[in-house]
Amino acid sequence: MVVFCMMGMTMWAQVGWLVKAVKSVGTFLDSAAVKGVDPHYITAPKQPWQLIARYNMDRIDVTMHSNYDLDESIPGLDFELISNLRTNTSNRVGLWLGYRGYGIGYSTEVGKGTGTFFTVSATGGCYGVNLRMRTFATRELDMTMKIGDELPIDGDKGELPDPIRIRSLMIDGFYFFNKKHFSYMAAYDQSAIQIRSAGSLMVGAMWHHSTIRYESDRNAAYVSLMREVGTIKVRQGSLGVGYAYNWVPFKGFLANATVMPMLTVYNCQKSELYDTYMDEDIDIKDNDQVIYRESVYHHSPVSFTYYARVSLTYNWNRFFVNAYGQLNRFNYDNGEDGHGRIKDWFVNTSVGVRF
Repeated sequence: MVVFCMMGMTMWAQVGWLVKAVKSVGTFLDSAAVKGVDPHYITAPKQPWQLIARYNMDRIDVTMHSNYDLDESIPGLDFELISNLRTNTSNRVGLWLGYRGYGIGYSTEVGKGTGTFFTVSATGGCYGVNLRMRTFATRELDMTMKIGDELPIDGDKGELPDPIRIRSLMIDGFYFFNKKHFSYMAAYDQSAIQIRSAGSLMVGAMWHHSTIRYESDRNAAYVSLMREVGTIKVRQGSLGVGYAYNWVPFKGFLANATVMPMLTVYNCQKSELYDTYMDEDIDIKDNDQVIYRESVYHHSPVSFTYYARVSLTYNWNRFFVNAYGQLNRFNYDNGEDGHGRIKDWFVNTSVGVRF
């Protein structure tokens, strides 16, 4: 009996320590939300929690170029296959839950499409860090051809036997120099309220990792056309300087625009090459049509990209509505195997409540 009592006292002590630690963190975040800000420009709501219901629309467009030499003895006589992968615009619904700008969200596809959208964000008075991971699958493919310097020739438009699977991971972080008058939280997670218009110079960094896979047996013909490349992995690190502005034309309404040109200082591509076998006499159910051979790495020089975001917010009492969109564009180069471009955008609309 004494042993059980001692165990119960130990458990209660541990629970009490945990509750105390959570309260301490909450107190720190509450004070950090208003520390150093001008109350004539920024205010923190009394309710620290935000629960947001989101409807998300997003898409990734991928353009891949594969190069072939038709005749090495004739300069400029080369063949270029251009593949345009356009995922359908995804429609996702989900929830985001946060405390003073620190939260997590998850959205899933509705309708016929497949895919997910996972986010983690931490936004303070002078900084913001976001992680976004999305998945897509598409069979749609537009192919065009270009010989030498001639104009592209339209090719086949249709669907691949198996879907192309795309996974995109993006981590970005920002520091804002005008913490006293400008609030990024007010525009993107509504854990603060901007009362007067203000802007801020900012610096930022971004990490982008996309994986494009289509190396299935049923896609052997396409893998062959892509110079035996069946998987492309793009890793990029960028640094930039930009500006963000919060415009408050009347009470409760906020419009934000953020633009940041960036230099991609790290740009590495990994191409996974496969041997393809397309003999019609082979039963693809029992025999491999695509067999992994090797991986090739290519590092591209420093290049230019950009980060752009816009947001509209309206607050009343404990409730708010918000819509914001983001656009990114990334270029990659696989050396002799080709090059490409990834265009990535999304739009979030949401309704939230503070409590």
